[in-house]
Amino acid sequence: MLELGEIILFQFGIKNPLLDAKNFDGLRSFFGLLQHPVLGEIIADGSPIRLSPGATSDWKSSPLLGEANRYVYLDLLGLTEQEFAAYVEEGIIA
Repeated sequence: MLELGEIILFQFGIKNPLLDAKNFDGLRSFFGLLQHPVLGEIIADGSPIRLSPGATSDWKSSPLLGEANRYVYLDLLGLTEQEFAAYVEEGIIA
């Protein structure tokens, strides 16, 4: 137990745990390289659930903000092309 007034000094520094982990055999299969449309090639963590070999070979990054708007509003929600265009023009949909 610390007494009042005692000081504990911690050593700290900036580390990139992903760069360290990719060189560690136990974690190498957990991390993978993904091509991100803005950031380029990034190291991303995978799923702790192991699927059949090769099941994760076609992973991609999540969509960017607004990237799937046309699909969501037209195909899933059923807006017409004219309604969608009007909402975009009014700034309701980006």
